[in-house]
Amino acid sequence: MICQNCKKEIADNSQYCFYCGAKQADVVEENQSPYRLPPVPSASRRKQVGYVVLSVAILFVILLAASMVINSMVLSNNLQEDQSNLSESSSSTENFTPDPVGSYDEVFSQYGITYSPEVFSGMDSASYAAVDKDTGYVDCLDFGYQGNLILNLRETKYYVLDGYNDLSKEILYYQMVETYEELDSLSFCTVTYEMQEQYYMMRFTFTDLDQPENYEKMIELGIVKEGSLALSMKLADEALLSKGYQKK
Repeated sequence: MICQNCKKEIADNSQYCFYCGAKQADVVEENQSPYRLPPVPSASRRKQVGYVVLSVAILFVILLAASMVINSMVLSNNLQEDQSNLSESSSSTENFTPDPVGSYDEVFSQYGITYSPEVFSGMDSASYAAVDKDTGYVDCLDFGYQGNLILNLRETKYYVLDGYNDLSKEILYYQMVETYEELDSLSFCTVTYEMQEQYYMMRFTFTDLDQPENYEKMIELGIVKEGSLALSMKLADEALLSKGYQKK
């Protein structure tokens, strides 16, 4: 190499000139090393890359949000259809027209339900059951009575859960709890819920129905009709048997 000060030839890669002692500026030729660092992008280039990355991120978030909204709408629609079917099958016993199934015990055995009728302490008991073959809805009624007066009533309803996934079952459970919250708050009524493998069970237990204020509250809530003599065991027995209910 040539000294940058005295222009004499010196050894390659020398940092100082052996003749004049001048320090040599660093000179790195392109072919000196096989390793080359990638070029540093310019500010404009970095900005362009940043825009591309940001655009991809925004697009991903939009697609993810759209997917969540679509899934939520599908789930909501399915749940509304399920609830609609459940509401149609959960009409009162007045509108319930069961199909003949056989004996009282056959109502449960044919649909895989284990059921024990309620035996009310200190009073006579009567139990009835019926099923709707089209929907699989099973209705069970247990009465506690003295003479002809119904004092206690327990109604247990079973609804088929075909097509319900675990999330739909959980949502349904809490929505039904909310629906019957007012009924469950009554001092003479208890409501229980149970999610079984094939059925969703709701049980309503009414006590002290001979108390005028309790009977009036049932009329107010539309559970019984005023003047219907709904607390007559004789009339209840005749009505249920005529509708196709099986008696224990």
